[in-house]
Amino acid sequence: MRLFSAASTILFLLVWSLLVVSFATGWYHVDTKNRDGDMVRMFSFYPTKVKISNYGIEDGNVSYKDFQGILSASNGLEINFSFKPFINASFAMAIIAWIVCTVQIGLQIMDTLGKNFVPIVGRFLGFVVFALTLISFIVYVRFKPILNEDCKKVYSNCNVANYGVYSESFIGKNDSSRWGSGIGWNSVLASCIFALFTSIYNVFFFNKSTA
Repeated sequence: MRLFSAASTILFLLVWSLLVVSFATGWYHVDTKNRDGDMVRMFSFYPTKVKISNYGIEDGNVSYKDFQGILSASNGLEINFSFKPFINASFAMAIIAWIVCTVQIGLQIMDTLGKNFVPIVGRFLGFVVFALTLISFIVYVRFKPILNEDCKKVYSNCNVANYGVYSESFIGKNDSSRWGSGIGWNSVLASCIFALFTSIYNVFFFNKSTA
């Protein structure tokens, strides 16, 4: 058994797990103050849906198209969303990163067991995971400026409209609300950091015997 590769396997499993977490959790959130002055979750942005609560309507999950209609109806502004391709691209990069990471883990397991036919690509494939996760979380950040631009087409003071939903800043707060990254986006960011560290480690220790 090659212990150096066993360590890489564990680290890549961590990257893999973080990406799985990102698929099942919200990537972005908007909170608002309730009557007691406490911050409560109002909107949770998932890759394929928006979860609504504490917004004066029935709580639940809606599509981005329906979410657009709900916001438009609440403030009388017909704002057409054009940011969805950025969310789709970001999510797609995370999925591809997860697939590549799965392949990398398979190669790591074979190398850990001392198999001699393990492709040398296993030494460098982790950098593909790093690049894909890097692209994923960077592309996602772009959706807020795009949403702000959509708002400015019909409204002037977009940075304070709808509890910061239309604010240009990715992270921020005001007297009544706050907004920023969720567990999903944070998990992609963490997976990117671990993928970089593990990939650098793997360059030196993949297919290396401890003897």
